[in-house]
Amino acid sequence: MKLSYYLSWLLLFAFVSMQGQDLKQSIYFESADDQLKTAEIQVLDDFLKALPSNWSSYDFLLVGHTDNIGDAAYNQKLSQNRCKTIKDYLLEKGFAANQIAYEGKGYETPTASNETSEGKAKNRRVELITLKRGSFSEAPFQVPTEQVEFKAEEGLNYIYGRSGTVIRIPKDALVYADGSPVKGNVDFSYREFRDAADFIATDIPMLYDHQHQFESAGMFEMNASQAGKEVFVKKDAYVDVDFNLTNDNLEGVGFFEYQDNEWSNLGALDRVTQENTFEVNNPCKSIYRYKMPPIQDTFQTFLNAMNAGYQLSQEANFEQFYRLGFNTLQERFEDIHYTETAYLHYNEEKIDWNAVAESNEAMGVQFRCNTNYKQLDPRMHYINLPDGLSMEFAKTNLMQRLPEMKALVKRKWMVLPKGKQRPLPRVKALQLLENQYMDLRVNYLGDNNFQFILKGIGVYDTLVAQPVFTSEEKKNKAAVSESLIKQYQLKFAKRSKQFDEKIAFYEANWKYFLAFSKSIMPIEEQCKGISNWLRYFGDNQHIMGPRYYAYTGLGGNQALLKPLMAKAVNGTPIRLQNFDLTPPPSTLQRLKLDGFGVFNCDALRRLGPERITVEAEFLASDGSLIDAKVINVIDYSINSVLRLTNTSEISYNPEKQTTIVIVDYFGDAYSIATAELERNYNKKNKTFILKAIPIEGENTNAIRGAIAQQ
Repeated sequence: MKLSYYLSWLLLFAFVSMQGQDLKQSIYFESADDQLKTAEIQVLDDFLKALPSNWSSYDFLLVGHTDNIGDAAYNQKLSQNRCKTIKDYLLEKGFAANQIAYEGKGYETPTASNETSEGKAKNRRVELITLKRGSFSEAPFQVPTEQVEFKAEEGLNYIYGRSGTVIRIPKDALVYADGSPVKGNVDFSYREFRDAADFIATDIPMLYDHQHQFESAGMFEMNASQAGKEVFVKKDAYVDVDFNLTNDNLEGVGFFEYQDNEWSNLGALDRVTQENTFEVNNPCKSIYRYKMPPIQDTFQTFLNAMNAGYQLSQEANFEQFYRLGFNTLQERFEDIHYTETAYLHYNEEKIDWNAVAESNEAMGVQFRCNTNYKQLDPRMHYINLPDGLSMEFAKTNLMQRLPEMKALVKRKWMVLPKGKQRPLPRVKALQLLENQYMDLRVNYLGDNNFQFILKGIGVYDTLVAQPVFTSEEKKNKAAVSESLIKQYQLKFAKRSKQFDEKIAFYEANWKYFLAFSKSIMPIEEQCKGISNWLRYFGDNQHIMGPRYYAYTGLGGNQALLKPLMAKAVNGTPIRLQNFDLTPPPSTLQRLKLDGFGVFNCDALRRLGPERITVEAEFLASDGSLIDAKVINVIDYSINSVLRLTNTSEISYNPEKQTTIVIVDYFGDAYSIATAELERNYNKKNKTFILKAIPIEGENTNAIRGAIAQQ
């Protein structure tokens, strides 16, 4: 069988790579039993602890054996179950499923005579063979790659014969990693993946964001190198690809890039204007991530979001909105962690107290008081001076920004009023008047008594004061007091309304502002991540104001903005390009890429609402279990392959024509017919037992032929 061939070279490979380390460990079982004994668990643990490297450095091949009690089928199953027991134990220890392969041998290869009980005990074993990580096969075949040589100074015009796709690399467009120009001959490699057989052979995952599969309109891979050294596309240059879609009828086709073992959505294809410019191989794209919320009135949402960006660029303390949320004016005052517009929040890891001291001088509420008052006997608990304590407001920047305080700050106040209000302790009164505060509110208590609520950093203080009336005002104190509070309330209500409306507008458009911002920012800004970029946004008003104004429609350019809006909605960077080339035929899709790699023109779909997930086992023609490394679920209703690496389960839609192709750890491929899936589904089997048919052949045509017969 295949094991003997693989085992021989794997053992040799392991012997070289392990440098003298014991290559295998035998784990023994009781007769007719597939469960680990306590003593054998200790043996297994000791073996794993003795490995010289981290566990992630290894793969393990488990080979199960039995004695000769019972028939061949029984012992074959028993040997496999013993392997599965150890595999499950290794998984519990933290090993990955794709690190462990197994095969049961039954009683075919005894290590001792089965004529004695001692010999039988030695044969009831699983051999755990240690291999270098990555020893197991990833895919049965590979889609062939075409190689072309061209001079960097002359550029390349290449046609892929299988589909008619055209690739153009301009002259002098390539550079080395250090940015210096490439000269001389360059090796260009290209291949396309156009159907299920191609996708299976690539072993590239066909799953996006852990839940969506690709309804593929074609995938391609292109690379360039010189003498084995990777070369790149220089800044402001592009590779033109006229790609032949496999399905020209798909709606909402997006452009995806495979990088660092995951897919990322670079944006939707504009199949009308053919202005498809994508920045690929972007090391920052995983840093700035903000998902676009649902949109109803798309164009108006776009304009509102950009208008919010323009207005935010005028905000002196823009970052407060991100840090503290979108509190109304009153909510801000009630939040003890927040002080005025220079946000100071206790949820922050660190408060810049130097900035606090500086802002106090400019924005703090400051008072003046009768200096003689401080010389009074400090032992006095209450102050009963006939004239009380004189208080004046200082003319600070904050006072100028509070129009409701205009009439109040012009007056002198008596902190200890005569009347019903109980006076403050002298020490407390002095403390209040000498402190500095960042915000305040005023209430009227009646009888000419005004309550001042003073807000500092993390504290509230309250004092009650009366205005110092002139001789004329003393004739009608109540009217003067009521006039003062009415002016205050009207002006405060106006300021509060304006502020709250502005905050509501920002809050309604904040997420769209973040999402659309990515489509108009340079790559280097995406590298900053959202938090750092927002700080950068606030610190560069001279850059952000003009940038966002151009997309607000305020300049009368709404007609020009509509096609850009469509790109921005789909996350495509807005880069107006002048396409000098003749538009490609309708069957081709024009792409401009600033780098090489693996790309996919696809629409994301799921298997549908009828999708189910069930446990599954795969059986070879001799009834033995196949240890699958990869499961490929083919949906014939769309050109789609869903690749699963949790090989104990399959996803399946009983309403669709589905075939499965599995690949085991030795690189052998098997197909599972649609009828097999239907039979298990109709029987309502909790675990699908699926008969697998070997795929014979040495290229992707073998897979293509096998699945075409289903």
